[in-house]
Amino acid sequence: MFAYEEQYGCVKLAGKKSDEFTVTNGTKQGSVLLPLLFSVYLDDLLQELRKLQLGCHIGGVWMGACGYADDLALLAPSRDVLQCMLNICESYALEHNLVFSTDPVAARLKTKYGREGRRVRYPANVQLHGKDLPWVETVQHIGHNLHQTCGMNMDCRQARAKFISKTVEFREQLSFANPKQILKAIQLYCSYAYGGMLWNLS
Repeated sequence: MFAYEEQYGCVKLAGKKSDEFTVTNGTKQGSVLLPLLFSVYLDDLLQELRKLQLGCHIGGVWMGACGYADDLALLAPSRDVLQCMLNICESYALEHNLVFSTDPVAARLKTKYGREGRRVRYPANVQLHGKDLPWVETVQHIGHNLHQTCGMNMDCRQARAKFISKTVEFREQLSFANPKQILKAIQLYCSYAYGGMLWNLS
């Protein structure tokens, strides 16, 4: 409680810092305690959804919601079930002083939803706090792109681009070395960072 009640921040611009000010809402980014605190805070909501058996079931096991570190994904078999789940989330948020993102600017909106299927026909929008949520082809959850085709191509492309960017950055840091030394260093980096001992990078 003390860590969150005694939060202070400042703005750094052109090497100079502003006066400190208190931070009255939000969570610390990157805190190792955050996923645990979030799980405790949302446990009653997840229990309520499970008790009502709303959402998807896989092999007879309820899989209607996934929550981790301020990120919540609802999985529903239909639009109507999803709307029921959102209504429960909305009530829970009002009772527990939570705010879901419903920014009118789509690029800044964090609450959105997608639909599985190759030839997607979008039904009427679901609503949260009286506002329509946009349909999207891809939803990001905990760093993974979930595409409406249920394929992994977009996620793989993103991971590949990140990997290439890291190896280029790594190579530039070793610009003084010869190509064989650089390749050996990249192989070591891949084996430790990506578990790629079996990769043939030649």
